[in-house]
Amino acid sequence: MNHQKNQFKNKKLSRAGLVIVITGGIASGKSFILKHFANLGFETLSLDEIANNFLDKSSPVYIKITKAFPECVSREDGYLDKKLLAALVFSNVDKLKLLNSIIHPLIRAQYQNTIESRKRSIVVEIPLMIEAIVREGHEYENDAIVLVKSSYETRLKRIMQRKNMTKERFDDIVTIQLPDVVKEKYSDFIIENENPLAVFNQVEKFLHGRFKRNSFRY
Repeated sequence: MNHQKNQFKNKKLSRAGLVIVITGGIASGKSFILKHFANLGFETLSLDEIANNFLDKSSPVYIKITKAFPECVSREDGYLDKKLLAALVFSNVDKLKLLNSIIHPLIRAQYQNTIESRKRSIVVEIPLMIEAIVREGHEYENDAIVLVKSSYETRLKRIMQRKNMTKERFDDIVTIQLPDVVKEKYSDFIIENENPLAVFNQVEKFLHGRFKRNSFRY
C-alpha cells in the first residue's frame, strides 16, 4: 500500500532538482531502493557511508571518538573497532547520543555542501532522519521524505543474512529506533517494501504523483 502525506504541498521545487530523503528502520530495504533510484539516473548519496568515513583513522574527529569510547579501541593494534562501537551505541541511547554529538555536525556540513552543489535531483539515504527531527530538533534540508517500511519478520529475515548479526542485537537496534507509526507522521510518501516488483511500482507512483516527471533533473 502507498500513502502520500499532505506535507508535499509545503515543499518547494528547486531549479537544481529535488532533494529526496529515504529513511526507515534497520533492514527495511533503504539501500535497495536507493540503488533503484540510481538505476533510474538519479544522483544518490548515503549518510551511512559518510558517517563511516568519519570513523576512519584519517578523520579529524578520530582521536576524539577514541577518547570518548576507549572500550571500543582494540588492544591489539590500538585502532577503533567499528563493529564493537556499533554494537555499543545501538544498545545504549546515551552512547548513541554521545557519538552523534561528535560526528553529526560534520555529517550535516558535508550533506549541506553536497545538496547545495548538486546539478540535478539527488536521493539521499538518511536512516535516522526522523530520529534527528524528533530527538535533536534538526531536519536535513529536503523536498520530500520517503519512508521505507517492512514487516518485523521480513526485516529479521534480511538482517540475519548479515555477518555477526543476532536476533538480540537486531531487537536492541529496533528498540532504539522510533517505530514506523511515529515516522509516518513526518513522511511525505511511504513505500511498503515486501517484494521488489511492488517497490518498483510504488517508486513510479511517487515519481508521477505529486511531481511531474520534468521536475526531476536526472
